[in-house]
Amino acid sequence: METEFRDALKRKKPREKFYGEASSYNSHGYLTLIECVKYGYPEVVKSRIDQGTQEMNMQDEQGMTALHYAAALGSRHCLRVLVNSGKCDYLLKDNHGRYASELAFSCGADYAVGVLLSKKQVKQAHELGINLEASTSTH
Repeated sequence: METEFRDALKRKKPREKFYGEASSYNSHGYLTLIECVKYGYPEVVKSRIDQGTQEMNMQDEQGMTALHYAAALGSRHCLRVLVNSGKCDYLLKDNHGRYASELAFSCGADYAVGVLLSKKQVKQAHELGINLEASTSTH
């Protein structure tokens, strides 16, 4: 199954704006969760989450998580899988201090996704007793 995804990579490239020079594969030879989102493979994203083989909130060298990329790229299918997993940390910021919800508005130009992620962010902050307006540091 992994071989067919590698073949598909040769035919399909993610948006260049968010594609780094880092390897697309982890130490086990599998696509990372972030790369699966970049290439738009919601089935593989779900598989990685279900198997527990990937750290859900792992941040790359830019501080972005799979959720950040799904929001920025407007990948609603991948975003749906990530949100439905119930494992997302909506309070993580990238190296530029942006939440995934902010990227949905600015890069993904998807108002509905931005609102959804903003609501999830506020709910998670409330559950953790964090005041978002007073919080100035990266979570």
